[in-house]
Amino acid sequence: MTTVTNRTSPTMESSQEKSEEEQEALLAEEGKTTTEPASAVQQINQTIPPQAMIYVYMVLFFGGMIAHEVACEAITNKFPKFIVAITLFQMSFCVLVPLAIAKGKGFENFPRTLKGILPYVHISLLVFGATTLACQAAVYLSYPTKVVFKSAKLVPTMVVATVWQGQRFTNLEYVAALLLCAGAAGYSYGSGGSHSSDGEDATPTTLVVLGIAFMVCSVFSDAIIPNYQKLLLNQGVPVTQLMINVNTIGAVTSLAYIVVTGQLFALLGAWHAHPELLFYLTCVGVSLSIAVWAYTKLIQATSSVVAVAVSTLRKVATMFLSYIIFPKPLLTIHIYSGCMVLLGVILSTVAKERMDSKK
Repeated sequence: MTTVTNRTSPTMESSQEKSEEEQEALLAEEGKTTTEPASAVQQINQTIPPQAMIYVYMVLFFGGMIAHEVACEAITNKFPKFIVAITLFQMSFCVLVPLAIAKGKGFENFPRTLKGILPYVHISLLVFGATTLACQAAVYLSYPTKVVFKSAKLVPTMVVATVWQGQRFTNLEYVAALLLCAGAAGYSYGSGGSHSSDGEDATPTTLVVLGIAFMVCSVFSDAIIPNYQKLLLNQGVPVTQLMINVNTIGAVTSLAYIVVTGQLFALLGAWHAHPELLFYLTCVGVSLSIAVWAYTKLIQATSSVVAVAVSTLRKVATMFLSYIIFPKPLLTIHIYSGCMVLLGVILSTVAKERMDSKK
C-alpha cells in the first residue's frame, strides 16, 4: 500500500506499502475515540468471543494486505502503463473507509478556502508522489525489492526528524537504521524487474538505477508526510477528517492526471479488452480497506507490538508469494539482505517500546 499517517515518532515500524501504511496508523488512532458504525459488525463482535476476534482481525489484515500486494504486482507486471490507476483506486477507497466511520458526514468540514485547502494539497501531492513512484519503481525492480525499501523507511524518517525537529535517537535505533540501509542496498543487487528466458536480469542497469532513485524519492516523501500531518493534527483537525481531505484531493489529482495525460480512454479500453485489470484495481482498493479496518481493530484488541509483529510477518509472506506467483531470481545476497532488514525492523520496534515504557 503509499498514503496518510499521524505518527509523530519516527521509530514506529512502517506497517504498510505506499499509502496503505499511513492509512493504518491514522485509523488506529481514530479507532481509539470512535465507535464502529456498522451494526452488523457490532453483532458479529458480540457473538464471537474476544480472543477469537483477535485471530479474525489477524487473518483479515494478513489476507487483505497480501491480496493488495499481489494485485499491485499483477498490475505492475501486466499493465505497467496504468500505474497511476493504482493510486486512484487506493485513495478513492481510503476516502470511503473514513466516510463510513464518520457516517457519511466527512465532507461537511471540508475546507472551502484556498488557504484552508493548500496544506492538504501539499500532503496529497507527497502521497501521490510516494505511491506512484513506488509503483513505477516496481516496473524496473523486483517487487520484493520495493517491499525491502519500504521496510527501510525508518532511515529517511530519522533524517527528516533530525533536520526538521532536531530530534535525537538511541544507539539501538542507529543500529537498526544501519541494518536497514545495508539490507536495502544488498537487496537492490540484481533486482531488475524483468528477466530473460534463461533467468538472467534483462532490465538495463540504467533503468535499475532509475528504479532505485524512484524508491529513494518515494520513501523520503513518506518520511516528510508525518511532519505535515502533525502540524494539522496539532491545530485540532480530527484524524478521520484529515484522511478524508487528503485522500479526496489525492483521488481527484490522480483522476485529473489520468485525464490530462490522455490515459483515461486507454484505461477504459484496457478495462474492456482485459476485464482482469478492473478486477485487480478493485482488489487493490477493497483489500486495502479491509486490511486498514482489521489493523485498527487489532490494535484496539491487543497492542501495537502485536500489530507490528503481524505486519512484519505479512511482509515476509508477501515476498515469498511474490517469488512463487511471479518467478524471479533469488540470490544468496537477497536472503542475507532480507534477514538484515527483518532484524532492523525488529530492533526499531524494540527501541520504540523501550521509549514508550519510560514515558
